[in-house]
Amino acid sequence: MKILILIPDKKFPLQRTLWNLVVDEGKNSGLFKAELMLFNVKDYIDKLLKNIIEEEYDRVVLDGSIGRIRKEFSELKHIDNLVFYNTDFYHQYMPESRYYGKLIPLSRRFGPHKMIVTNLPGSFDLKSQGFDSAYIPKAYDPTMIFDKSEKRDIYLGFIGALRHPVYRQRRVLLERLRDRAGLQILRTEKGKEYNDMLNRIKIFVNADIGMNEYMVKNFEAMAAGCLLATYSASNEENELLGFVDMENVVLYKSEDELLSKLEQLEGRPELVERITEAGQLLVTSQHSWRHRVPDVIQAICRPIKSNHPSPRLLDYIKTIRYGIL
Repeated sequence: MKILILIPDKKFPLQRTLWNLVVDEGKNSGLFKAELMLFNVKDYIDKLLKNIIEEEYDRVVLDGSIGRIRKEFSELKHIDNLVFYNTDFYHQYMPESRYYGKLIPLSRRFGPHKMIVTNLPGSFDLKSQGFDSAYIPKAYDPTMIFDKSEKRDIYLGFIGALRHPVYRQRRVLLERLRDRAGLQILRTEKGKEYNDMLNRIKIFVNADIGMNEYMVKNFEAMAAGCLLATYSASNEENELLGFVDMENVVLYKSEDELLSKLEQLEGRPELVERITEAGQLLVTSQHSWRHRVPDVIQAICRPIKSNHPSPRLLDYIKTIRYGIL
């Protein structure tokens, strides 16, 4: 099997490890051949289509949100054996997002394709509506994030963005925790500076409210040796990931619940250490990008279902308003 993996050039640094591992697995196993192609969304389409037609790929994998395809839509919808790898499908369900309610209607306007998403409820939703979908959770890159075994001088901390509209609920909660519990809200550059800061934090407080999935920073915090206190996704996803409240992670559904659990941890360093170590063992043994490779390859190579749901009139109305003809 011959596979072409298309990655936006701006996104490649974030996904380099996953896709390089997929390419290496193809070389080592001899079962498939995978090639990477970086593209710039402004000028790639003509060259891309010519390359795909000439090379006759068995799968074309596009790493990116289906919602960001506009002028390329009319060309891409004619590509056979198309697979989307979408780590932002949660936007379908967030009223704060410009893509709210538009990703599934847009998906129906494509021909038969497969959608790999990191959002478990989204995968269930896609399957219930007749789409060929697979759920594969996010993970972390151990070449970038690791425990340096250094002294931690920040008891409660968060590192990340707050300004984007989809982070509104995150911002509200974290700012209240800053005022009520002394949480430090921090920003760093990616890479070494980010890992160094994670290694200063004792308890990493995360708040992916409304996203219904665990963002990468959850796995990164645990791998770096932080105790993770995070807004809980579904019980089913917690079970799939092995997240057990107050055993290897601290899960909460409200501000008061989180403050109550932080109070339980205060003055009990042995409990903090036990949860931290269990969480770190879990992610380093099960949740790096290397652990995701077999599922990603299986999802890509599995035959794409031909009974794709037909577009509805409302789908055209929604997507035309969005700028797709």
